[in-house]
Amino acid sequence: MVLPRCAACCSVGELAELAFADADLVPLLVAENYANHRPDIVPPGNLALRLRALAKAADAISAGDVVNVRVRRHGNWGLMPFGVLLGCVVPAAYMHGPRETFEMYENNFTRFSAWFGNNSHQGKQKRLLAELSCNMAAAESGATCSRASVRLDYMPALRTVSVAASPRCCCCCRTLSYTLHIWIP
Repeated sequence: MVLPRCAACCSVGELAELAFADADLVPLLVAENYANHRPDIVPPGNLALRLRALAKAADAISAGDVVNVRVRRHGNWGLMPFGVLLGCVVPAAYMHGPRETFEMYENNFTRFSAWFGNNSHQGKQKRLLAELSCNMAAAESGATCSRASVRLDYMPALRTVSVAASPRCCCCCRTLSYTLHIWIP
């Protein structure tokens, strides 16, 4: 269940306090898992009403994300309870009900947010690209190599060289050998 079983007897403030346990993680978990719940407010088999509840939950998650960006970017921390309410409590109220699977072999458990793995991978790729651009700028006797120019101009050539190179290839090619397949399709 998106909300705890005692949600019927909890006030909105108490539900917001539950979401404040980790105000950064809980909205991610709600956004990752809300679509897999069959809302109690919808009669079984009424797909149109279920889609309407799903759309309202998605709109609330989106509005909560907009408020969260405003809080983080402009430091307007007074909006934080409103953001938690929109991003967690409202979608959970719309989608409160038993969890169900969509595919035959899908596991019926709460998924942890995939954002963490994707963000970690993206950070690693940015660090490697920044290191490569610095190394290339140093090797070019002071020429400037931005990350964008390295990615767009040099990567295709470096990939071709690294694929064809022997195990004794230059340091840049060895650094790139296990990551280039991600940057160039």
